[in-house]
Amino acid sequence: AALDRSDWTASATESAPADPPAYALDGRLDTRFSTGHAQHDSQGFFVSWPGDRTIGRIRMDVGPSTGDYPRTCGIWVKDSLGAVTFVNCQADSNGTVDVSFTPISAQRIEVWQWGSTGWWWSIAEFNVYQQ
Repeated sequence: AALDRSDWTASATESAPADPPAYALDGRLDTRFSTGHAQHDSQGFFVSWPGDRTIGRIRMDVGPSTGDYPRTCGIWVKDSLGAVTFVNCQADSNGTVDVSFTPISAQRIEVWQWGSTGWWWSIAEFNVYQQ
């Protein structure tokens, strides 16, 4: 099961006024976070929570906006002591990013998109799992 997101904070480097970062954590695939602009270098989406939690999987669903998947991205997982782990970020043919890795401690996840396309970048749901 996905981790409880009730104490998470979401933010982004840019977002459409009608699609704030918190919408990626609301449990609904029909709402989304989106940049509101075409994909370009240095777009970031961030989630954090109090204290460290053990995680081993990150999933970003694109929802109905199937063209809004990240073209080129990377995920940086940070713990409360400052350790940083890079996790691969690759969308599948449906636009979903679903990556599993050896479990690590985390307090903050940064997803950076640096691809370029006319499509916006959207995340309908952002979930994290222990395994």
